[in-house]
Amino acid sequence: MLPLVSASREELDIELLVKEGQIPTDIYGHIFVNSSVGSVNSNGLPYPKTTSDGKANSEYGTPALNGDSMIFRFDFDKTGKINLKSRLLKPPSYYADLASKQGTARYKKYGFSNMGISRISFELGARNLLSTAITPFKTKNEDCIRMLATSDLGRPFEIDINTLKIITPIGTNEQWQAKNVPFIDWIFPIHQTSAHPSFDPITKELFTVNYVKGSKNIASLIRIGEGLIQKRNSIKNHFKHAFLQASEISKNEIYTYFTKLHSRNNLNSTNLEESNFAENDNQENNLFQKTSTWLKKRFKNLTDLQTEAEPILYLMKWEGDERIHTWKLTQEDGTPINILQCMHQTSLSKDYILLIDASFKVGLDVLMNNPFPQNSNFNKVLRELVASKQLPYTKMYIVRRQDLTEDIDTVKVKQFHIPIETIHFTTNYENPNGQVTFYTANNAGACLAEWVRYYDKIVNFPKDTPIEEGTAGILAVGEMDVARMGKFVIDVENEKFIQEKLYHNIGNIKQENTETSQKIGAHTWGVGLYTHRDIISETIPNSEIKHIYWQCSGIEHRRLTRFVYNSYKDYPNRIVPLKDIENYTLQEIPATLTCLDTDKMEIIDFYEFPQNYEIRSLQFIPRKDTKANSVKKTIPSTDGYIFCMMVNGKGQKPNTNYEREIWIFDAANLQKGAVCILHHPSLIYFFTLHSAWIPYLEKRKSDYQVNIRRDYQSQIEKLSSKKKRKELHKFMNEYVFPFFD
Repeated sequence: MLPLVSASREELDIELLVKEGQIPTDIYGHIFVNSSVGSVNSNGLPYPKTTSDGKANSEYGTPALNGDSMIFRFDFDKTGKINLKSRLLKPPSYYADLASKQGTARYKKYGFSNMGISRISFELGARNLLSTAITPFKTKNEDCIRMLATSDLGRPFEIDINTLKIITPIGTNEQWQAKNVPFIDWIFPIHQTSAHPSFDPITKELFTVNYVKGSKNIASLIRIGEGLIQKRNSIKNHFKHAFLQASEISKNEIYTYFTKLHSRNNLNSTNLEESNFAENDNQENNLFQKTSTWLKKRFKNLTDLQTEAEPILYLMKWEGDERIHTWKLTQEDGTPINILQCMHQTSLSKDYILLIDASFKVGLDVLMNNPFPQNSNFNKVLRELVASKQLPYTKMYIVRRQDLTEDIDTVKVKQFHIPIETIHFTTNYENPNGQVTFYTANNAGACLAEWVRYYDKIVNFPKDTPIEEGTAGILAVGEMDVARMGKFVIDVENEKFIQEKLYHNIGNIKQENTETSQKIGAHTWGVGLYTHRDIISETIPNSEIKHIYWQCSGIEHRRLTRFVYNSYKDYPNRIVPLKDIENYTLQEIPATLTCLDTDKMEIIDFYEFPQNYEIRSLQFIPRKDTKANSVKKTIPSTDGYIFCMMVNGKGQKPNTNYEREIWIFDAANLQKGAVCILHHPSLIYFFTLHSAWIPYLEKRKSDYQVNIRRDYQSQIEKLSSKKKRKELHKFMNEYVFPFFD
């Protein structure tokens, strides 16, 4: 019996088994899916509560999206069969992590730790997990399909589409550090980029970004996290001393005090230094005041570690060779662009590059996972002190491609304000008369950077309840408002919106009916990943997107924590009243797979899954052009199949078995249900992310290759300590470089 949070790191070469229906005879090609499968210590998911020596495990409760990448490749090249190949991606930082994992003695000090949504070694730097997305591409000088694996914190790496092994990073460390970017002095530096670079199949150009935030950048936040870890014994001892002085005061009361303190001073990761504790409110001799004053002083010392850096945003263009063309982007008045959250998504049209400050917050509260493994009270207090909320709007920056000439190094951008948050969007390639059309996934009041922590409480009435057993680490995306599907048309040159359309549908919800068998119908609760024909194609541009298929995850009670509820109860873009949100959360709403007509901006087809069925990655597969199909009158944008990875709860709680299944739908008839359902006992995954489809496999012809040994030796030589340089040369020569020579 498999729990909800479970994933295997076993590499597979298997044939999937048909459970229901038949494999379509006109399905073809290969689907690649990226997935997170835990750390080198965990042997998959879930993260255990204790380490092998019985100590509290700091990785316990880590967000499931933070982990090494397992690439799945589903092969449809044999009629009546679907084969699966999966491999763990192993960039250089993986081998450094493996050599310093839990239980090793020689290089224990180099060990990496899960810092919430990142994995960091305070001696070596940041892991490049490569576990978010994949991008197929072709270059101008060769006609073979190639593939990138990507993440938001690390250079993209090319992988071999046949063996699924790492080939090379794109660009050297020197090229990514570009000019005066103030990265931390690590051999595995933080490369802030986009998990979704954009490839133009017509010009064969790949675009991505390389950026650094202002003074409170992610590198500085991690330094603060390092300080928290290093000082945790001091913090812990201070609390213990305080408790001894006032044993009649419960830990719950202390937590309540800090919650009120947080609310009164509006503390967060961006204004912590300027916040003033009420030192003259007749509580100076109070235990709480002493504790808060002490904590503020410690946080002040930590925030002093921040680098006073100017924000920098670079656009990078790569065409398959050693050169990477780089332009510094500025606002129209020449001032720097400061990314406040992250640049998870990029997109392009024929004449423009579209960039967003995406709604995925990166603050200390999501970089700090479990600094005090044995005491949840300390963790709760610290999270309250540094918590921040994601922005309820989106800044978009548009670059004119005609401005990207090699004789200049700075380009001014057009800036637009989208009045709601978004993390993903897709764009029509054609932009007639300078008008760009793009479609957005608007996760209203849903914070995709939050996860269910083991000490959280789930919203309930009249009294909140502990989290469901085995759900620590899942995304805390209990819905705080109905999500939207957006369509925007921008006249770039005249800097105005031609069309702004946000579509939402709450479904057929009967407030008085709480039966789990209730049919909700089409809805936009939990809008997430999406797909459409040629969504990431190495050969065909999305000239005009006519139909988009959406994953709408619905509402799961176990994902709405009290922390998230309190954070977004005053959500400014609210459509659904808060009281209704509470009722819908207790009632729960099942997931759906929907088809949106982009002309009507309405859902025209959908399938409603049973309760406790979770849809993960989805991918459009075009139908193979056969003689039988050639005489049919078909709409190209619906002529194919929708491939879905599912995690389906079978049986009643707490004895629920979560089966992993592959569902294939006819894209022109979702309501019919899956035409084929497949499974395999060895196929065990939890958090799968983005996917891509290609028509065939072929051998890579390019000789592009970054020399890993030379690339990282140059990083080591930058270190100021001669002793550390010597140690790291020995470490890398023994444990990392041999895998890339």
